Amino acid sequence: MHHHTAFVIPYRFHPPRNGGHKAAWGFAAALAAQTPLMCISTTDNSAETPPFTLHRILPRSVWRYVSPVTAWRCRQLFRRESVGVCICFQPFIALLLFPVARLAGARTMVYVQNLEYRRFRSMGKPWWPLVKALEGWVYRRADHLLFISPDELPEAVREFDLDNSRCTVVPYGVAESASPADRNAARQTLLQRHSWPAGERLLLFFGPQDYQPNREAVQRIADKLFSFFKNKIKTPFRVIVCGGGLENVDPRLSYMGFVPDIETYIKAADVVINPVTSGGGVKTKIIEAVALGATVVSCAAGAEGVDREACGDKLLVVADYDDEAFATAVGEVLLSDYRPTPAFFYDFYNRDRAITPLLEVLAQTNRNNKQI
Repeated sequence: MHHHTAFVIPYRFHPPRNGGHKAAWGFAAALAAQTPLMCISTTDNSAETPPFTLHRILPRSVWRYVSPVTAWRCRQLFRRESVGVCICFQPFIALLLFPVARLAGARTMVYVQNLEYRRFRSMGKPWWPLVKALEGWVYRRADHLLFISPDELPEAVREFDLDNSRCTVVPYGVAESASPADRNAARQTLLQRHSWPAGERLLLFFGPQDYQPNREAVQRIADKLFSFFKNKIKTPFRVIVCGGGLENVDPRLSYMGFVPDIETYIKAADVVINPVTSGGGVKTKIIEAVALGATVVSCAAGAEGVDREACGDKLLVVADYDDEAFATAVGEVLLSDYRPTPAFFYDFYNRDRAITPLLEVLAQTNRNNKQI
């Protein structure tokens, strides 16, 4: 009797350090609380025990995508654990896992965090047409597709000629269920840690700096936005950048590098800024920030896939590359009284509720398996 779901993440995600890691981690944690789940990932994941079963059997090298040994190990696990559904956290690993799942009699799903070809195209990578061809091949052969972005689902259906009934939106889920009450404590922690003046307003950008769209955003803050901030913000302010992978690009930015407690910085910030204009997919940092009580100002491209109605007035969106409008919006946030994140945001984005559409798909899949 098939009963287990296998969730395959083809890179290290434990402990989670970026948006992709957190998406996989939260998805696995929420799903494991509702249904028998095992995760399969690479050997370099932390040895600490996560709140779900984790098999560290994928090699770290790029050969994990084509390795017959890896395929054999996965097949052994699928058979031993009676896997009925295999969810691939990336289209590329699906090339290896689809035959394995078919041999095991398991249905296949792909978690679509973003349309990879759009991401590579927006970053100017010349090989994006090859990525698009590969994505289309995988998506047309999967039994079901789980889209994190409601904005990308229609495009995928159109571009790849997909059956809409095989596509479901499963939003990025957050652990929080209410606006945090410890924002002042977080601010005091940072003021003491870094000896910052108490009267400064804190503007925060966060994200791995080894990712091109984030790196470009930081450069834009230093080269263009900072001067607009000086014109629009009439009180002392500090621009904080968190995320490893890059040395400080400008002395006017307080560059923290990678910080293990990013939540503290988000809670302490007066406004989170997201001038990202490339990369595609849902910028999960927006959802994460609003969940932690922050107000976010974002470019339109950076807010794609985020439910603006659910965010309410905690998300302000301005046109891409309009630096003056961006700075004006930041100034307006700093002049307004703080308001906590509304309860209806968590009704939509809390991860236990966000996976509800997937649970319905799994229930239907299990019914279909029993009939076969």
